[in-house]
Formats: sequence, structure tokens, C-alpha cells
Amino acid sequence: GFEARCPFRAAYVSAIPDKDFDAATSMLVSHFLTGAEERTAYFRSIADRLKPGAPVFNADLCYDTDAPDFPAVRDLWLRLMSRAEMFGTLFACHGPAEVEAMMESAGFVPPAQCMQAGLIRGWVTAKA
Repeated sequence: GFEARCPFRAAYVSAIPDKDFDAATSMLVSHFLTGAEERTAYFRSIADRLKPGAPVFNADLCYDTDAPDFPAVRDLWLRLMSRAEMFGTLFACHGPAEVEAMMESAGFVPPAQCMQAGLIRGWVTAKA
């Protein structure tokens, strides 16, 4: 019965004219925006369409690429992927602190990491 209460949009966020959504979910999207400015703009376009305090769940490829264990975790991830040549070219792997900073600068309260599976991390936050 949620279909009547939850609009589903097949469009770029920036193309959605509505500006008072109660919540948002972004799963495995922003890592395809490889530049930090572009990724922050994506988060801002979500924030711009939410009511103040509206909750958000975001999950994306994310890891501290300077961490000593990154090569081992990345290699495991790449073995799991069928098109490993895309890593770092068609999608980005920014560090957790970078993604959190992008979300905050886009208009969200400090996000809290709530899940991780391999290189995928998920956060909950809300529009500031």
C-alpha cells in the first residue's frame, strides 16, 4: 500500500520540480559522480527538495584509499566485480570523511554510518 504514498521518479534529481519531500533514499548512485564538486551538487539537489529535518539514507562505494588495508580490500572487491576496469574511471571511491563532508556541505546534518558491506557504506542523515 505504500505506492500511493511514495512517489517514484525516473529522472535526474535536479529535474524534479517538487520541493517538499518527507524523506529520500539514494542507493549506489553518487559514486558514479567522480568529482567531489559534482557529487556534492548531487547531494545538494536532494537536500533542496526535502523538508527541514527530512531523513535520508545514502549508500555508495566508499573507502579510505590511504588506509593500509585498502589494497587488500580493493583487490577483493575487484575480484568480485565482472567489469573491474571501471574502478576509479566510471565511478569514484572517495573516503568516508570526504563523502560525509560532501553531504554536510550540501545541507545535511552530520551523517552517521549505519552499514558497510565490502566497499559499500551507508549513512543516515537529515536535511539541516
